[in-house]
Amino acid sequence: GSEMRVVHPEFLPDPSLSREEMETLQRELAALARFEDDLGFDPADLRLPEVVEGSDQSGLTAGGETGEGGPTVVGVDQAFLDDRAISAVVAVRDGRVVERVGGSAPLKIPYIPGLLSFREGGAIVDALERLTVDPDLLVVDGSGRIHFRQAGLATHVGVLFDLPAVGVAKGLLCGTL
Repeated sequence: GSEMRVVHPEFLPDPSLSREEMETLQRELAALARFEDDLGFDPADLRLPEVVEGSDQSGLTAGGETGEGGPTVVGVDQAFLDDRAISAVVAVRDGRVVERVGGSAPLKIPYIPGLLSFREGGAIVDALERLTVDPDLLVVDGSGRIHFRQAGLATHVGVLFDLPAVGVAKGLLCGTL
């Protein structure tokens, strides 16, 4: 495959925007986002990759494509190193890791609840643009629709790349269970 490209560059997270401009951008991208479950496959049917104790899993990534026909699910997570955001991206198809890439970007703003994509989005874009497989679904460590403006990190990344994206957050940003 070829590398992924941002489809909606007007929504690239710009940490130099004011808080009001960031929130306005989020409202605009949430209005463009589609929140229907029309994947064409049931995520419950997907197989997780098997982790082999003591293996570095490198044999699973050679060549990228496996030739099998299931959907490609891409997991996205971030970490921080000094003054940089680091993004790790892992693509899984038919229970096998088919590609792993990383990206980074300088941290230019502090963590502000509800504006995570402006802090971490640059690293995610950097990593996803290195991906050579075509994702059918992104699974992002962060909120998606359950966000003040329905524009959490997952929504933001999904709209940027025009891909289905699900947010899997460690905590509830807003609302109650």
